[in-house]
Amino acid sequence: MLNILTVDHVDNLVYPPIGSEFLNMEEYSQIHDIILKQLQDLDNLGVNLLKDIEEGEIKNKIYHDIIDYTKNNYLVIPNKDYIMNDEELSQTANLLYQFLCVDGFNVIIPRILEQTNIQSIEGFDRLLFHNKNDRNYIKKHIMNNLSAAINILLKLQKFAELTDDEPYKELVSRFGNYLELIDFSDCEMFTENYLRPILSKYFAQILWRTLSPVSVN
Repeated sequence: MLNILTVDHVDNLVYPPIGSEFLNMEEYSQIHDIILKQLQDLDNLGVNLLKDIEEGEIKNKIYHDIIDYTKNNYLVIPNKDYIMNDEELSQTANLLYQFLCVDGFNVIIPRILEQTNIQSIEGFDRLLFHNKNDRNYIKKHIMNNLSAAINILLKLQKFAELTDDEPYKELVSRFGNYLELIDFSDCEMFTENYLRPILSKYFAQILWRTLSPVSVN
């Protein structure tokens, strides 16, 4: 807080950035680097590292970083000004993070390879070339896969023990939100900046996942 008694003239008032006095910048930088290695460098994908970070000012700043980076590089984010409000910040940032850093790698991309029968990165490039006039080609595959996953989850409602199961309800809600997110977005930037680099970096590992049972965490 500014001490007015230390200022000799109103013109000399300098206000610090809001929230900066509450941040341990060294700790923030360390956490930021860990999360951005996943989000930007596409390292250590498939594991939710964000959930282990304690809620507070540092995590709120990380949430802003996730939303800003995603908006600038991967996906269209609707109502950005609104979701920057505290009540939406955590929900939106966690959704984007889990989609890009966890479920995208573990579930969604393997399903695309499986559905298109792609066996190499060159095969993926040929697929994009042959469908270059259909800018929604990849988007339709992602939406079909998400819809199929949601339908499978909804069929499980017949089991009474899942009716009030919080992890189950969260999973259904999460994949429903993924579907809305992709439906709203233009996937050209997503394909060029996210999907293609991941396949280039991890193709063999992701292809293996199409042959193995995949759990959704």
